[in-house]
Amino acid sequence: MWGGSIRERWFSSLAQYFIKFLQAYAADGVKVQAITVNNEVDTNQDGHFPATLWGQQYEMGFMTKHLAPAIEQASLDTKMWILDNNYDLWGRVVDELSNSAVYKYVDGVAWHSYAGAPEAMTRVHDMFPEKYMYFTEGASGSPF
Repeated sequence: MWGGSIRERWFSSLAQYFIKFLQAYAADGVKVQAITVNNEVDTNQDGHFPATLWGQQYEMGFMTKHLAPAIEQASLDTKMWILDNNYDLWGRVVDELSNSAVYKYVDGVAWHSYAGAPEAMTRVHDMFPEKYMYFTEGASGSPF
């Protein structure tokens, strides 16, 4: 809970947890339009609060082999976004969207403004114009 990463053997169970979450919200009238694997996939928050590291290969494998198929099997139309982290990780986004399986399932990229420059969104969008760029988190003093 205070850093670390999830083991691959739990990916299927985690995907089912996402499905139960999405279905429970829908049953109460709240349609979740999009999800990410984890907020800030590339930071453990130095133990300040619970966080899980998601290496690029794990995010890609979880989404393409577990989460996307589970969403399809449950007949949900919830979109998936990758990264959910800072502009300075734009290279990771390019690598992920260059993978045909990730590209197929991902609607867009969730960006934060704590590190790097917002031009990263333009750079990625120019390479993958069919994918959406979403600004999802920032704070006072961070470069918008």
